[in-house]
Amino acid sequence: RIPMLFLAALTMTLLGILAKRWYGKEISLLTVLVYATIPLIAISNRLVMPENLITPLTLAAIMLYEQYKETKKEYLMWIIAFFSMIAVLSKVTGLILPATIIAYMLTQKPKEENEETAKGITKHIILLIAASMLALGLYAAYGYFYNGELFMKLLQEQGSRVFITALFAKIIMEPKLLETIFNDGWFLVGVFAFFYCIVKKEMKIIAPTITTLAVLAFLTSAATFKSW
Repeated sequence: RIPMLFLAALTMTLLGILAKRWYGKEISLLTVLVYATIPLIAISNRLVMPENLITPLTLAAIMLYEQYKETKKEYLMWIIAFFSMIAVLSKVTGLILPATIIAYMLTQKPKEENEETAKGITKHIILLIAASMLALGLYAAYGYFYNGELFMKLLQEQGSRVFITALFAKIIMEPKLLETIFNDGWFLVGVFAFFYCIVKKEMKIIAPTITTLAVLAFLTSAATFKSW
């Protein structure tokens, strides 16, 4: 579990830096304090789950994109594309990473958008999609050559989809961590905070939340569904 603790510390550090960048030092400290002490997060951060790698990768990608908007250094987008591949290879729901960055591109366009800016956004969207597709291709190739029959059987078993309404209902009504129901009121605080962000049109929070829920709704199977 030592690597998980390292990733948890990295996640808190990146979250604190990002919160400070967006909202200031006081909010940053409060954010890290809440994240570090929420029971559900404290427990899940110590479990060996791909999400514990996807989360810091996504936070790092958001920070790199924020830096790209200021410097326009192209290599930053290539690093984000590389992080996207790692996230998708760790778990298919790692598509949350490129989907989040694409959502930021589409919702945080410059006020004075010109043809060159539009071409740049399109190019970077294509880059992230290509990186994600390459990762999915490597994932499929690995599954096929390792045990093609088992791989196809697993895909068929996990092919049934969860209705979006059922997904949201289960997330709210059954805060299940692996096979154990673990009630944590902080999650409801997060739900109310999300609706507050909608009222305030806080796209920095709205975009990743919606893309995360959309990816989960599209990829979560009925056979292996865990609300957390």
